[in-house]
Amino acid sequence: MAKKKSSTIEARVKNDDELKKLIGGKVKRVRRRRDRTARWVAEQANISRIALTQIENGRNNISAVLL
Repeated sequence: MAKKKSSTIEARVKNDDELKKLIGGKVKRVRRRRDRTARWVAEQANISRIALTQIENGRNNISAVLL
């Protein structure tokens, strides 16, 4: 029986906190690459800037719908 390859995320994430940091970091990198402020992105997503900052820093979950 062939051994199943683990995905990149599965190989790097050991718990929920690490997953939140990984996703939040990606959100922050994309936002910066597109030269957008946290305030602008938060307004577009209809959330507070503080909530977005917490997501980007891995302190808050982001829903699949919001993502």
